[in-house]
Parts: sequence; C-alpha cells; structure tokens
Amino acid sequence: MMSRKAVLIAASLSLVTLWAGSLPPAHAFVPANEMTDLSPDHWAYTAIQALVEKYQVLEGYPDKTFRGNRTLSRYEFAAALYKVMTRVEELIAATGTSKGGPPVDIDRTDLETIAALQREFKDELASFRGRLNRLEETIKLLDRVKISGAVEARYRDRMAVTDSTLSSSPLFNSNPDSQQANSPARNFVSRRDRFPFRVRTFLNVDAKVLNNMSYMGRFVADEGGFLGTTSGQQAVFIGGHLGEEGFMGSPVYVDRSFVNTAIPLGGDMNSPTMNIKFGLYNFSEAINPGTVFKNHFSNEAWLGHGYGLVGWGGDEIGTVNQGNQSTANPYTNSVSRFWVGDINASRVDPNSKRYNQASSPSVSVDLNWGPLKAFLGVNNGSFYTSRLLASQGNLSGVGLVSRGATFGSLINADALVGNLDRLSRIRSNVLDLPADLNDGYGVLGVDLDLGKPIGNDAFPVRFGLYGMDYWNDAAFALSGTRKEISAVVDIGTNALGGTVQLNSSFIGYDMASAALFANNISGSGVDLGLGGKMAMRSLTNFSGESIAASNLGAYVSLPDFGGTIPKVLFAVRQSFGDTLGTETGYQVLKDSGITISAPFKKIGGSNLDLTLEYNALIEGGFFSGRFVAHDLALYSRYSF
Repeated sequence: MMSRKAVLIAASLSLVTLWAGSLPPAHAFVPANEMTDLSPDHWAYTAIQALVEKYQVLEGYPDKTFRGNRTLSRYEFAAALYKVMTRVEELIAATGTSKGGPPVDIDRTDLETIAALQREFKDELASFRGRLNRLEETIKLLDRVKISGAVEARYRDRMAVTDSTLSSSPLFNSNPDSQQANSPARNFVSRRDRFPFRVRTFLNVDAKVLNNMSYMGRFVADEGGFLGTTSGQQAVFIGGHLGEEGFMGSPVYVDRSFVNTAIPLGGDMNSPTMNIKFGLYNFSEAINPGTVFKNHFSNEAWLGHGYGLVGWGGDEIGTVNQGNQSTANPYTNSVSRFWVGDINASRVDPNSKRYNQASSPSVSVDLNWGPLKAFLGVNNGSFYTSRLLASQGNLSGVGLVSRGATFGSLINADALVGNLDRLSRIRSNVLDLPADLNDGYGVLGVDLDLGKPIGNDAFPVRFGLYGMDYWNDAAFALSGTRKEISAVVDIGTNALGGTVQLNSSFIGYDMASAALFANNISGSGVDLGLGGKMAMRSLTNFSGESIAASNLGAYVSLPDFGGTIPKVLFAVRQSFGDTLGTETGYQVLKDSGITISAPFKKIGGSNLDLTLEYNALIEGGFFSGRFVAHDLALYSRYSF
C-alpha cells in the first residue's frame, strides 16, 4: 500500500492533470446511437464495477447494486466513472480536514485504473461533462425565473330579502334597475344579483435579473372586464366582486410589472440597504402606512356588506320602521351603501386601497437601516381606472361631481375630486378615488420600529409618519388641495397588540382609528379583534357634528385544530349615522351586519382553497333583529 502522501501526489497527477488536460472541449458531443455497449466481460466493465462497489457510489441505483448482469452503454459507463472520480476527489480533500483520513484507502492501482479509464473514455466523459454543464445552466435559469399563478372563481347571490314592506319600501322602489336586480352601480337592496359570478386568472413571473436586481410581474385575465366595456356597466367592478373601483373594463391587464434593485450601502448585515423600484405597480409593494399586526378586519371574501370598517359609501337609502320615525318620513341615511375597508386610517396611497388596487407608472426609493425605514415614491396615475366612473358608480345619488375648478387655481380644473358636503369637505363618504392617468401623486414616509429590529421584546413600539400630494395641485398650498398626512403607532406584538392611527386631509374627511388584536391566545388558536374607525370633518372638533361616518367592528376566529376543520370566523359590524344623531333626520344606529366565514385551506392536500361566507344586512342595531338582506358568497382559488 502507498503512503497517504504518495496517494495524494498520485491522485493530483492522475485526476486533476488527466481530467483537465487530456479531455477535449466540453462542447464536443458523441451521439448516443454511435456508442458501443459494453458487455459484463469487458475489462473496463469489470474495472468500473470494482471501483463503484469499493467507493460506495451506488446512490443512483434503485437496488444499491451495480447490476453487472446487463450491458452498459458507453454513456452510462461515463456517468459511473464520473461518480467514482468525484468520490475519490472528495476522499482526497477529506484528508486535509479530517484527522482520521479517508475511510477507504486509495492505493496506486486504483489511481492507475482510473487514469486508464479516463484515457479510454475521454470523449464520453467530455460529452457527459458538457451535458452536465448545460443541465446546471438550465437549472440555474429555472431558479432565476419562477412562474406561478392562480385561478379565482367567486359567486355571490342574494339568498333572501326580509323587509316587511316590499311594495312601498324605498329600499326597493328607488332601484333604477327595471328587473329589481342588484346592479353594482348602485347597491339598492334587491331580490337578486345581476352579476353574481366572476372568474379571474393570474400569471406571476418573478425573475432574478442580476444578483441585486429582480423583476416582478403579475398579469390578469378577467372575464368581468368584458362587461366593463359596455356603457353603464363598468361599475360591475365595484359591486363587491373583486373591488377595482372605477375600472374601465380591460379583460386582460398588467396588475404589476416592475424592477427592484437592492443596493447595499455598507459591508455588513447591519449596514443600510436602498431599494429602487420602477415600472407599473402601486406603493403597497414597498410601504405599509397602516398597522403591521396580524388581524382579520380585511379578510372578508366578498367586498360588500361584510364586517369591514369605514370604507365605501355613497347612496344613503331611507328605510322604514326606524324608531319613532313614520314611514312617510324615514331617516335619510338609514342604510349605508357599503362599509368595506380594513382598520387602517391612512389615505396617502389611494391606488393601494382594497377597492382600488390600481397599478400606475411609478418610481420609488426605500431605505432600510435597522429600525429605520424611509420611503419616497411618485406615480403618474393609472390608465386602467377612472375617477369619473368610480364617482358615477359608488357616489351616485349624493350630489353633483365636483371638479378641480371648484377650488380655483389650487387644483387642476380636470381633476375630479368627489362631492362636497355642507362644509365643503369631499362628500365621498371616505371613499378614496383612484388616481387618473396624468394626475398622479407622490408619497414621502418614515417608519421607526423600536421593537424587533433592535431586540426590544419587552415593550415594542413602532411609529410611522407619511404624507402625499397630487402633482396637479398647488405645491405649497395646504387648505383646499389634495394632500394627506397620516400617522400610526403600533404597540405590542402579534400575540397582543394595539394600533392608533390618524389621517389629516386638506380637502376631504379626516380619519381616525383604533384597534386591539390578540392572536393564538395561550396557544389555543383563537384570534380576537376589536376596532373602530371614523370619518371626521375636522380632527380638532370632537363634537358630534364633526363626525360624518363611523363604524365599530369585532371578530373571533376559532382554531382549526391542525387544519382538520376550517378556521371559522364570526364578525359583527355596527355603523352610526351622520353627526351621531345629533342633528334632525340622522339616527345614532344606522345599519349593521353579521358575517360568518369558513375558509377551507389546501383541500385534500391540493392547492385549492375555498371560502364559504354568509353576510347579513340589518336595519339599525345588530341586536334589533330587523334583517334586510341575506347574502351567500363562495370564493375559490387554485394556485399553481
């Protein structure tokens, strides 16, 4: 037997020199049909069999044997030889790192045999190596480009209406639809939905362009877009189906398509990192001006009369049997149009709202440095949506549309801003209209997290401050321009946390919200949430007259016991009338809703998710039992 030193020297000469110097270029290729099979009695066959068994290179064989009773193609032979060579090189390398040396002695005879086999099968080894290189490049390419997608199908219909005065109730008689259907353009209570079914398909393309540069794209085919091409039916998109507010009706569109470049500004992990994004997207890809805590206030499958908080509003429909009011003189705002939206109060990024989700040509820069995050983004408005369509659909019945000319030179005359109330505040009932093309906006924000990034688990606190401005508005004017400033304070963790948020608007309603969340209480799988949100004519005036709209919501989400049953959620919502009933014609308790949602995840171990959801609209307080409408929604999503 050779000494270990002699083995290493011989191995280096035989394996490295012969492998690197004697083989032809990797692109040389010998077709398989030109190779001659080797029978078990061939000298090379016997030699490679012995080496394979000695160095335990049997991973590729199902029965862990060499199968020496059949012929072997020269290409198969080259693959086995390559495995032996790789294993021997690993054993040689181990001698320098392991005190015990290689587990199998490598003698001179083995090295000479390997060298002879290399010379005999140099063409096949080169071919094998070339194929292996191409395969590795293909795998790297597949790792760099990932394609996925999903198909969503949603169905919702009105199961029943329970108003006792169907023949005279304004809930029905004011419906402009001749068939008394629920046209999403105006959500009058009706006996059925005109557009109950919707299918949408997503295709996602995520690619790593360079080490620090990536691309993200999401493309959508939406059958509902065909309906949106018909005059007067564009509002099909705003009837709670999927929530593209004011969508102009494109059956195929780009939901996002942008490039992100991550630039490290230092040499270690604690150094700041700057991300530069540009393309078609909205700023939800980079910022979160709301709470970071897990909560279920935005989980309803169907945007509509669910358990969402202050969000949509428009038609204020008078109802009957309200307290002491007579049927001839009902309250003017007994049933609100929609109450949809999460707990977040910020309005600095209207295109990212759940009911908008509008992509725009945008550029943004965000800086991450430990607990500190800073953001600057600009967009040019979306060419997929129209504020005019959004206003005509969701805000119909509340007055004439006000354009920028209403505010003189402060706003571009073509900038539709919504309807005004008696105090010249936008009367859109806290609806954030999407940004039109060529009427975009900029967002500036800073976020300071004094919790996890600095290891503060005892009393984690996060502060966020954001502001926005529309480019077509007077840059340095405040009052009467479309500017928003929002602030958020999160205290606690996902296990138990609370949020307080404010948003000051220079033309629309101000916003305020607060909530408490508890998730997986004591490991039980139970989640709880309690929150409130209000729209105010002025944050500095705390009287009832200042409150334009408000809502309270609560939910409990039950455990799923390891996925054996759906994680059923029960939620209740209560909205309050304009001025909290302090003015004549407005009551305190306006309308309410109950939601029961059952999400079935990964059905049968597949990628299919299914959510079954029931929503009820109730006149007045949720405890009154005066049910107006019952809706059932079925939402499915298959991911691939």
